[in-house]
Amino acid sequence: MHSSRSCRIYVDEKESFMAWAQVRSTGKGTPWNHWSGRDPTTPIDAGDEGFLFDDGASSVMVCERPGLPRSPTLTAAQKYVEMAIVAEHARTYEITQAALPALLRHYVQFVKQALKCRAE
Repeated sequence: MHSSRSCRIYVDEKESFMAWAQVRSTGKGTPWNHWSGRDPTTPIDAGDEGFLFDDGASSVMVCERPGLPRSPTLTAAQKYVEMAIVAEHARTYEITQAALPALLRHYVQFVKQALKCRAE
């Protein structure tokens, strides 16, 4: 079972922005990234492994939580968090592409703090 959350923002009845996070059992160096089939993808410095693609960005990070009890719905193997920001209907492609890496880095830090992941 994967636990996930998302936030969607609609402008003119189109989903203009979506951010989501999902707990996973796979991480860096594995096929965690279902966005990787999109062309082109560019590696970016966000989390443990991040990618920029045409209409968004995605990252995965390990989230160890020493001293905190695990949720009954998560197995011990589920210690990675995948995050994505998607802006399919953004009005300006160049501005969106320039902003996504920094935005994803901030999102990774927010998720790390919110989930109380061990700082590395």
